[in-house]
Amino acid sequence: MFKQFKNKVMGAPTAMAGLALGIASMGWTWENVFNLNSQGQFLGAVFAGVLVLLLAAKFLLHPHLLKADLAHPVAGSVIPTFAMANLVISNSVGQFNPLAGDVMWVLAFALHLIFLVSFLYQRAKKFNFEDMAPSWFVPPVGIIIADVTFSRKSDISVVSL
Repeated sequence: MFKQFKNKVMGAPTAMAGLALGIASMGWTWENVFNLNSQGQFLGAVFAGVLVLLLAAKFLLHPHLLKADLAHPVAGSVIPTFAMANLVISNSVGQFNPLAGDVMWVLAFALHLIFLVSFLYQRAKKFNFEDMAPSWFVPPVGIIIADVTFSRKSDISVVSL
């Protein structure tokens, strides 16, 4: 049974992370438009969370696929949407448990920075104008998403100045 699951998640498309980001963001948008008492955002986060968990299983069970995707000119620019989806989901988690939401945010932001640096490194190492794609503008947007999604509701203190 585990082997079957392992083989099935192997085929999960990496771009599914972008879908998870879109679903989580749409739930948050519905919440802002219709004032659904956090239920719209929560519902979007649940559906997005399922997709994120499938991709997490794929990359944990098949790390070579993550490495290959990070080196690919297009897939490498889409992988940060995995961390970006987690950033949006963390805001929903923070509505119910502020500390858990903020811890999840910190982990997702750290993961995004790793993906961003990896993408920049891979593209600088193997730069080719023919490889350029519009999706190359996606990874830097994660920094903006990080700023918008942090709940600031818990007493978590990452850096003391």
